[in-house]
Amino acid sequence: MGEAVNAELKVTDINGDPFQEDREPAATIMPVGPNELRAWLFAEPYLKKALEHTDEWDIRDVASQYCAGKVGIVLCLNKERTPFGALCIEVMDYPKKRILQVHLFGADDHSDELWMLYIWPQLQDLARQFGCASIMGTGRDGWVRKLKAKHRYLWEVGLYPGQEN
Repeated sequence: MGEAVNAELKVTDINGDPFQEDREPAATIMPVGPNELRAWLFAEPYLKKALEHTDEWDIRDVASQYCAGKVGIVLCLNKERTPFGALCIEVMDYPKKRILQVHLFGADDHSDELWMLYIWPQLQDLARQFGCASIMGTGRDGWVRKLKAKHRYLWEVGLYPGQEN
C-alpha cells in the first residue's frame, strides 16, 4: 500500500464528523468503511506497529481483508482530529453469541487517560451497535490487567517439524 502519512495531516469528512457534541472529548474513534483509501493511509502505520507482535498477518493480508470488507478499520483520533492509532476489527458470529474481535491495535499513545476514559467505552458502544455480546482480542498480559478481562489462554502448536509456534 501507500507510504505512511505525515502525522500532521488531519482527518476530515472520511465518515462524517465524530465531534458533534458541544464539548470535544480528548479522543474518539472513527470506524471507516472498506475501500476508503484515505482512511487506510492514516491507519496503515499504526497497524504496521501492531504487526510487529504477531506472525498471523502481514500488512498485505490486512489490506486485502479490509478491501474485501471482511475486517474493519477504526481510527483513534485526538481532539485535534489527528489520528494517533488504529484498530483492525471483525464481527464474528459463533453459535451462541456474536463478538467483536480486535485483531490488531497500534497507537502512539496507550495511556490510561486516552484508552480507558475515551477509546475503550466507545469501542464497547460500537460492539453493542453491531449486536455483540463481548469484545475479544489477543495481546500482552498488560491488556488483560488493564481491561480487567477474563483471562483466556490462546495456544498454538506447529504441525510440521522445525516449524516455529
